[in-house]
Amino acid sequence: MGFWEIDGELKPGTRQGLHLVGLLALFLPILIVARHLPGADGWLPFAPITAMLHQGLVALAWRSEIFGQHVSRRLGSRWLVIFGALFLLLISARIAGTVGTSLASPGDFVATPLVHVMTGAIILAATWTGIDVLRYLGLHRALGADHFSPEVREMGLVRRGIFRYVPNPMYTLSNLVFLLPGLLLRSYPGILIGCYHYVAVWLHYWATEKPDMEFLYGRGK
Repeated sequence: MGFWEIDGELKPGTRQGLHLVGLLALFLPILIVARHLPGADGWLPFAPITAMLHQGLVALAWRSEIFGQHVSRRLGSRWLVIFGALFLLLISARIAGTVGTSLASPGDFVATPLVHVMTGAIILAATWTGIDVLRYLGLHRALGADHFSPEVREMGLVRRGIFRYVPNPMYTLSNLVFLLPGLLLRSYPGILIGCYHYVAVWLHYWATEKPDMEFLYGRGK
């Protein structure tokens, strides 16, 4: 299954063992730091649990489709609705956990002009990315339709709008929304959890999306 393999021919489990270990290892420094930041302990376990469920769902669906078309054969055209609903539910749970952590420990720092600028910049960047994802990429492609359809793969990569200026804007910019609860509520634990989710999504890119794209499109694309 290749759970611990990093390179070589893509297998159903390629990099997924390291993916799981990485999600847990990333959380260890947060637990250590959080011991000195009271008020959010009850919410902290939501971060690794929701991250594993969310990123595990995506990895399972994508690899199951690559190796046997198990999703599309069972769900047909309904895959987008069912997978999209589960995806939205789990990413909402990640954000909800970050909000809960921030609400449990608000007012840790003063909202300086720099904090306001950072908050506004994240909102603008995430909004721009979201609009261009819907406009140029489409929800189905954002959810990984190229894993399900050769026709989608033949459409090639999008180079319009924000995709023209920022590599991987859905990873680079839109995932900064995980930081917003901590910034808006001025919560150090909230910002820590937001950083955890931001880095965890990049771990998903390394463990799942990057090797999948190299398999589907060829290395270097």
